[in-house]
Amino acid sequence: NGQVTGTAMLDGVTLPEDGAYVNILKVMNTNSTVTFTVAEGYQVAPHAIEGGVMYRLFKTPTYTSLSATVTEAANWSALTWKDGETVVANPIWEVVTAVTLTAEANVAVTVDVSLAAVTALTVNGDMSLVGGDTLKLAAATVSVNNTGAGLTLNNAYAANKAITFNGTGTVTWATPGTHSGVITTAAGVTLKTTAETTLSSADNTLNGPLTVASGTLTLAANDCRLKGNVLVESGATLITTSRDTINYNGTQTITINGTVLVGAKWTIFNTNTIVLGAGAVLDTYNNYEKPLDFFRANCPISVTGAGAVIRAVMFDHNGDTTHSAKITFALSRAAAYFSIRFYKKLLSSYLHQQ
Repeated sequence: NGQVTGTAMLDGVTLPEDGAYVNILKVMNTNSTVTFTVAEGYQVAPHAIEGGVMYRLFKTPTYTSLSATVTEAANWSALTWKDGETVVANPIWEVVTAVTLTAEANVAVTVDVSLAAVTALTVNGDMSLVGGDTLKLAAATVSVNNTGAGLTLNNAYAANKAITFNGTGTVTWATPGTHSGVITTAAGVTLKTTAETTLSSADNTLNGPLTVASGTLTLAANDCRLKGNVLVESGATLITTSRDTINYNGTQTITINGTVLVGAKWTIFNTNTIVLGAGAVLDTYNNYEKPLDFFRANCPISVTGAGAVIRAVMFDHNGDTTHSAKITFALSRAAAYFSIRFYKKLLSSYLHQQ
């Protein structure tokens, strides 16, 4: 627990055989720097433990990539892991950087080992990866290839790790709490959130669709980019709290069946469409400084269900009254009533129509 500087000789340590390790040093100060010189053919790697790390000595394996096929619910350590066609008993996960999982059914895999060295994870098929403090991938590229239930991640990542989702399919983020690492999705990947989650990186770029299925998703960073369609399902909430959290520049559709609270300026372009279902709420919650920016948009809003509520600010681009916003409403027969309130920034008057 204190500070130690110098060199020490560890004598009498029995070198382990293939697949085994020896714990040689426990360090409870995670800011410490420890360097080892070991016999040829062996190496030392840190293993995360509660409150610190345990340094393990092991024989350097020949593999860095492993694969397994999942046929039923199981623990990660109980799967049959292979290096090519060779079965690897008791893998040393401290050296594994690439993992491929192929699911023959939609099953749950509980991760009971530390995967801190894994930087590439490929998941073929549908499965749920469940982990507590042990499932802490390094900054990783996750390739998903699924057509059914998709990949569900429960307590899946250390909060500050960057993640890139490639491939096609759906990734369900069921991990609550704040994630500060950069999240990037390919155009073919739908990111679906179901927990009370905050994404706080300014560099998040979702090229594919975003679905807020349940719970609350908070986008809390400036300049986050959502480039695919957005769906907020009934009972779910999307909150944006920083400048240009949503900055559309394509032909996206924003479908709101739940609640969207805009605490930052949205830039809505004229190629976008906002669809409000029954009971939907689109609310700037009295945010007069960074409202919805319709100033350069002829943005259509389609109201398809009764009881929808819009509370928005018409932004006049820092007082430049030469620009104006035109919003077209399309009402379906199901939208028997809805309420809308617009505020003109820098003017005291407002229009309330119901």
